[in-house]
Amino acid sequence: MTNTESQPATAPAHFSGRILVVDDNPFNSDILSRLLEHKGYRVSIVSNGHHAVDMVEQGGVDLVLLDVMMPGMNGMEVLQQIRHRPPSIDLPIIMLTAMADTERILAAFAAGADDYITRPIDLSLAMARIEAQLRLREQARSQIGELHKIGGAERVKPRTSPFYCPICISCHATYVAQCATCNATAPQGGWPRIHESAFTHLGQTVGGRYFLEQFIGRGSVGQVYRARDIDLGREFAVKIVAASDKEGLRHQTLLEVSAQVRLENPYVVKIYQVLMLEDDVCALVMDFVRGFSLEQVLDAHGSLPPWLALDVARQVALALHSAHAMGILHRDVKPGNIMLEPMPTRDYFARLLDFGIVQIMGRPVDEQSSICGTPAYISPEQILGEQPLDVRADIYSLGAVLYHTLVGHAPFEDLMQARNEPSSAVMVQLQHQLFSRLPPLRAKLGDQDGEQIAALDALLQRMMAKERDERHQDISEVLQEIMELLDRF
Repeated sequence: MTNTESQPATAPAHFSGRILVVDDNPFNSDILSRLLEHKGYRVSIVSNGHHAVDMVEQGGVDLVLLDVMMPGMNGMEVLQQIRHRPPSIDLPIIMLTAMADTERILAAFAAGADDYITRPIDLSLAMARIEAQLRLREQARSQIGELHKIGGAERVKPRTSPFYCPICISCHATYVAQCATCNATAPQGGWPRIHESAFTHLGQTVGGRYFLEQFIGRGSVGQVYRARDIDLGREFAVKIVAASDKEGLRHQTLLEVSAQVRLENPYVVKIYQVLMLEDDVCALVMDFVRGFSLEQVLDAHGSLPPWLALDVARQVALALHSAHAMGILHRDVKPGNIMLEPMPTRDYFARLLDFGIVQIMGRPVDEQSSICGTPAYISPEQILGEQPLDVRADIYSLGAVLYHTLVGHAPFEDLMQARNEPSSAVMVQLQHQLFSRLPPLRAKLGDQDGEQIAALDALLQRMMAKERDERHQDISEVLQEIMELLDRF
């Protein structure tokens, strides 16, 4: 099959676009094209890399499904040629590859692939991945414009919504009997007033266009709000960052922005704009992810089944792989910094956020003896202040998150309960991170799937080894083990 295109009778309501399938196997490409046409997409099929590059250059392609193994110009070479053409830099490319072909998958991500689908193809999962990439591209193309450099102050409009709901922390312009966000009924004494609360910017409009409608959490260095763009009607997340040290704020904010803008990874929350509100306050305008943090999911459900916990860890590891490849350490991987968007396939699309305390690898930092990170997930070397840190600090924290996701509580929490130690005592948590051996999984999960649990326990024991040299030396090693384990569950 060389170069064919089919047209559906009616374009889908959610998206009207063209998908290019690049595969030298006519049976595989026929199945994919039929599935996509059934969903209402326009499909073009080419059987070799040269035709694929030519078709992308002609324009009009919205997503590419690219087979890794092809005669002549293989999938990796096609990927590299497409990515070196400026008009195609943001074109979503999903690689089609053999099951557990970890080495090629990691190489593809390094070369600019956005995602991958393994053979034999799970059609429902394939559609979920395709639609997720198309949705991400649509969001990126509707972004506000070029990133603003931190500079002159932006206007902050006076608060027009004086009341707020204490249940969901959303604001109200007028006194209403019921909250429009969570349907809570007004308290007997009336809705509280924002100016008497700790939610400093709730109800304000920053940058002349972002109305801060709801407080949704605290990041490592600021408050985060759900905001509505009053010009476009689109929702964003806005993080308000304040510091007494103006230069310190400027430096760390630029690091965070630089990290997230450079990554351009589907598993990392994207920053669109930076606004300087006052000398010591700035706002970061980011993607608003509809879903829940992993922390919220674990609070509600206790734990996740092993296959789902591993899949979330896989996606976070892919985000870290891109960050580490650019010399960026996250330093605060924890459930609260992982957003999960529910997918139709009963799994989650995970995204890593809050690069507020990132560190550039090889550069020591002066933090005046303060410990940067979260005690329940922090690596021993961060506690001890060893410099410079490297990727193994993030590997340790990801291991702690995976452990929590599997057993329903943070590492060492059961030891603290057994010894009647207060779980909120930071020094106790740090001592366990430094000296206590991670309790084995079998004691928590029982004898179900004995061999698989033993392999999973071995992965965690290595990720969370006290000595850095005993851990995985690169996140790609972790990814390979995770993907091999996913095949077994």
